[in-house]
Amino acid sequence: MYILGINAFYHDAAAALLKDGRIVAMAEEERFTRKKHAEGAFPHKAIEYCLRHEGITFRDVNYLTFMHDIEAILSNDPAIEPIKSSFAARPDLYDKFRATFEGHLDYLESYCREKGLKLKIVPHHDCHLASAFFGSDFDEANIISIDGRGDKETAVLAYGKGNSIKKLLSVPMPHSLGLIYTAVTDFLGFRPFDGEGKVMGLAPYGKDRYGEIFKDIIWPTSQGFETKTEYYYPLVYGFLNGRSRMEEIFGDRRPPQSNSINGVDEDIACSLQTRTEEIVSHLVDLLYSMTGCRNLCLAGGVALNAKMNGKLFKKTNVENIYIQPIANDAGCALGGPMHLYNELTGKRPEKINSVYLGPSYDNDSLRGILKKSGVRYVESSDIITDCAALLAEGKIIGWFQGRMEVGPRALGNRSILADPSLPGMKDRINNKVKRRESWRPFAASILSEYKEEYLENGYDGPFMILNFGVTEKAKRDLASAIHVDYTTRPHTVTEKQNPLYYNLIKEFGRSTGVYGLLNTSFNLAGEPIVLTPEDAFKDLIDSDMDALVIGDFIMQKQSKNKIVLSGFSAAKKDYKLSFDQYQRYKMVTDIINGSRSKSALNILDIGSGPVNISEFLPEDKITRMDTESRNEEGYVCGSALKMPFQDGSFDVVISCDMFEHIKPHEREMFLTEINRVSRDMFIIACPFNSGEVEKAEAMVNSFYKHLFGHEHKWLVEHRESGLPSLEELKAWIHTKGYETEVLHNGSLDTWLPMMFLGTYLEKQGEWDIHSRLNNIYIHEIYSVDDYPPAYRNVVVVNKVLPNVKDKVSPEKICVKKDLSGMIWASLKEKIKEDAALLFDSISEDHGQDKTDGLVRSLAVNEYLLRGFRERVEEYIRGTGSDDAGLTEKMIAFTGPFKALLHDFLDDLSGHYRTKDVNGDTFIKILCRYIEARPDSGKAWNNLGVVLSEMGNTDEAKSAFFNACLLDYPAAYRNLRYLYIALQDTASAEKIMAEAERKGLDTVCFDALSINNMESFSKEAGLLLGRVQQKKETINVLQAEKERLELALEKYRRFTMIAENLIEEKNAHLSNARSVITESKQKLKVISEAVREVKSAIPAIRNLTEHLGREDDVTGLMVKLGEICFSLGSADDARFFFEKVVSLNSGNCDALNNLGVLELQTGNVEKARSYFLKALSAAPDYQEARVNLKALA
Repeated sequence: MYILGINAFYHDAAAALLKDGRIVAMAEEERFTRKKHAEGAFPHKAIEYCLRHEGITFRDVNYLTFMHDIEAILSNDPAIEPIKSSFAARPDLYDKFRATFEGHLDYLESYCREKGLKLKIVPHHDCHLASAFFGSDFDEANIISIDGRGDKETAVLAYGKGNSIKKLLSVPMPHSLGLIYTAVTDFLGFRPFDGEGKVMGLAPYGKDRYGEIFKDIIWPTSQGFETKTEYYYPLVYGFLNGRSRMEEIFGDRRPPQSNSINGVDEDIACSLQTRTEEIVSHLVDLLYSMTGCRNLCLAGGVALNAKMNGKLFKKTNVENIYIQPIANDAGCALGGPMHLYNELTGKRPEKINSVYLGPSYDNDSLRGILKKSGVRYVESSDIITDCAALLAEGKIIGWFQGRMEVGPRALGNRSILADPSLPGMKDRINNKVKRRESWRPFAASILSEYKEEYLENGYDGPFMILNFGVTEKAKRDLASAIHVDYTTRPHTVTEKQNPLYYNLIKEFGRSTGVYGLLNTSFNLAGEPIVLTPEDAFKDLIDSDMDALVIGDFIMQKQSKNKIVLSGFSAAKKDYKLSFDQYQRYKMVTDIINGSRSKSALNILDIGSGPVNISEFLPEDKITRMDTESRNEEGYVCGSALKMPFQDGSFDVVISCDMFEHIKPHEREMFLTEINRVSRDMFIIACPFNSGEVEKAEAMVNSFYKHLFGHEHKWLVEHRESGLPSLEELKAWIHTKGYETEVLHNGSLDTWLPMMFLGTYLEKQGEWDIHSRLNNIYIHEIYSVDDYPPAYRNVVVVNKVLPNVKDKVSPEKICVKKDLSGMIWASLKEKIKEDAALLFDSISEDHGQDKTDGLVRSLAVNEYLLRGFRERVEEYIRGTGSDDAGLTEKMIAFTGPFKALLHDFLDDLSGHYRTKDVNGDTFIKILCRYIEARPDSGKAWNNLGVVLSEMGNTDEAKSAFFNACLLDYPAAYRNLRYLYIALQDTASAEKIMAEAERKGLDTVCFDALSINNMESFSKEAGLLLGRVQQKKETINVLQAEKERLELALEKYRRFTMIAENLIEEKNAHLSNARSVITESKQKLKVISEAVREVKSAIPAIRNLTEHLGREDDVTGLMVKLGEICFSLGSADDARFFFEKVVSLNSGNCDALNNLGVLELQTGNVEKARSYFLKALSAAPDYQEARVNLKALA
């Protein structure tokens, strides 16, 4: 029995597949779409993976589970009242809340009907409870599910025994510990439902200064806990109007993206974390009082709080604990099937033995990907030894192996690894690799058998979800994986759990003595964990990682920011923008940079949201303004009709796709304001009123409504308000004394299909394909997508430059005006109607020399070609005439777009067949074209195809024969098939032999109607047999070639290594000889000096007998004593040190040295006495302090 479970529509979309109670596959949608947490998504890609992994289809799936009881939420059940009351301040939001859930239910039911699935709803917390208890190996346990909210509850307490789970009590909405944590996360400037882990990491830096405040926000009860919702609901759900309760208490919210953290922020985080631990400890004690059980299972978003989990051992009666490793809402995709399986069979599902449930890549597929990508790599014969050596050298490694983990923690298959004993490694990875806050901690993977040496309680933590104190040994060995409070979030590794990773840590331990690795997830800040090799390549390139180890392959960077890659080293940037967002901001950026007056401009971007021009102009100061309240740095909330800025506040003001949303009677007010606050320039980009644009938007809106059941919000606004008039805007600007320049931004020919495709992909949830489509446009299409009719126009008003038209010669203006006028006229009607006129005006009126430049600048060739195509197509189909002699003109034309026209004629027979064209007309055109281009093998072949379809076999043979004389491969094939149809196999074989003699490619053939299908099938089979034999031969040769290349590469490598070793050995020998010679000379000199010094010592001792306190030579005598000590004369050394002490009892150097002498003779107590006297004389004297500590 297969049960498929999903989490969808909210955050952490995921899918999981159970087979007879055992989990076989699971994945999170974010890994495929590359959008962290996949908010609002349906897990299409994750589902597709689960089915593909198991080799099944939807027909094989017995049930689909979903993790929200939507019908209960939408019902009038009194139990739902807490949800309604949560929205009391904003009833309009409750209506939207209901509408959203209704839409989700409709989609879900429609999806199940389409796929033939039986839908089973499993309440949210039932999913968490099942995954927690059934995922553990406890036969009996207390269970807590706790998160922000799920259906009508925020926490549920239960008891599990054997095969059953019994709910004991629950905490209803709106009381929510999870939402309080999220609200504080938002208040501290981090992203809600994502940055809660950052708050947990920040807590140890602070003090519990606000404990009483949080006790007033949330307090324990006999039924769990209760809260004051006014502290957090307005922040989480957007009810906020003015300052929040938290701002009234703690002051202003920390701006997002701010790099600074102050003491208040740290103390808030600490107090919140402390209160969270107290509340959950209370829930644990409450359960224990009801059941007496000391085993505990946890799930839900709050259960990801590793710091809290570790404290439960100290603060409660818990003896054994299991936290479901995918504790967030993604885990509901797993818990739903487990719950249903138990419900249907009465059996207990298998426990969660592993989280390595995602896609994997074997070495063969990796080798193919690497070769195709152009990445330079080395294939290792001992990947463990080689990788351990890199880590021991202090390298930071991307480690990509086996099946991808699910859940938020990287557990040794998609990890970034480093030596944890290096003191600066934490800062290096935070700043140069992950590019995140420097105070964020890292975790360590340690071998399970070493847990007692590194952890205070020695408890196994296979899923990196428990926080523990560390030993002194860990503080040394795992220094960069220890947090400021001397705790770590360990990942204990066993050989059974992950053999490859276990052996890597073991090998690293053998060479360094450290049996652990710094382990952080393989992703950069703000991105999901990598899924594919291509994701890993990208992160390697975009960060300061030193190497990537993927399967048995190693890729290393040569030096800082220089990677040993060929294909990926110049990889194009992967933009997160839609095609039209890039379109408008890229053109505006080019305009600003082209007229830039200084290196850093002050720019206002009106109406911008999360997507804005900042990404394109990182060096400029960007202020963003919109009407919605948004807690972001550089953002101002204000009205575009009355901007909160002084006159001329900004060098440049831009408005992209915003002007059309202003009501018509308010547009002049907006223009007055944008003119007022701009100093040098303002730019307005938007779609303007035209028949083509309105028609295109209506088509997209209709398609959108068909897919989603409602109209597109922005397109409806365009229709109801009416798009602005470009002429009226230009006239208004002219009244202010400025000239305008209008640029086309995105043609309708591109905008329309891109919108259709994007809308369809959005509906299907194909976000990765949608992203690729946008990037194809950005990198391949945008640069040529500037011809009319444009969807958008960019109006540029440069207030500091003179009239641009004064710079252009009158003649050029005249020519440009005439041509553009005719082009626009032809577009407003239908271009085909004036194509001939345009042709004449360009080829005759203005002369060929002038035309070349004008055609390129105005992209006239595109318009003419479109007109020619439409005219010729109508003529061929018999629905139009050729009164203007357009065909003749096309054939004879020698202008700048001759090649385009000829290519079009060459392709005619590939698109039109006699069933829908006038064959005689078609043949007439081709014959006329062949007269003009008798050397076109393609044209002769096309003529043969049309003639053969019309039954004129003799003429067809002649046409094909002429094409063969020009060595056109398709003609040989078509002539051969024609002979076969005529049952002339001898001629067919002869023509085939001739083609093979000339080495022509005759595998793929053009479509051709063959009457004798039986003989065609026979010949086709023979052909396929030959092809298969050739393929097999090629494969054998290719395999042999690869083997030889590999052997040659290994030989070269070994030769190079041997040569290097010989060279190094010779160099070492030469150096050794030099060192030995030099040492002998030095030793001779030293020996003589030693003899002289030793012979002088008795005389010096006699001399010192007569010294008194008034003779200040103690420093010299200490040096003499140290010289004696180094020469092995302890008695002489002692004499000098004691003499110094007799002259100056507080000389700390002499006292410390006497202590060392006593220590050498084994007199520990006397040595301690001397060290203490030295410290007494000089409390800051470090040598004595270190010696005393060593003695202890």
